[in-house]
Amino acid sequence: MKSLNLLLGCFLTFSLFISCSDSGSTPTDSGSNDTSATFTSVNSLLVRSCATSSTSCHGNSATSGFPMTSYSAIVNHVANSGTTVDSANGAGSNLYLKTTNSPPFGSRMPLGGSALSTSDQLLIKRWIDDGALNN
Repeated sequence: MKSLNLLLGCFLTFSLFISCSDSGSTPTDSGSNDTSATFTSVNSLLVRSCATSSTSCHGNSATSGFPMTSYSAIVNHVANSGTTVDSANGAGSNLYLKTTNSPPFGSRMPLGGSALSTSDQLLIKRWIDDGALNN
């Protein structure tokens, strides 16, 4: 009986250890899939954060030279740093990169505004990865 209890104790300890170990997966933002990655959702985010915010750099009278007011204006924009949206590479697209804490060029956007949340950043990346469709 004593050895059965010892064996059972070892089995339970081993089971607990296995269930609590790191599976090696990378963490994800649990809120990143709450909103559909459509142009409608991304555009709403961009208008709110970049085109009609207190800084309003990317509105109809864009002081930046890059109005984010339509699908074609966003996906067809090319700057000195390259294309804004590369539908084959969300993580390498300037639209996504400029929202990260350390963009490879210039300042984080929105300039002078609050940083976008991780889930908002991932929404932009997911939309681009899904083909940057006008949906």
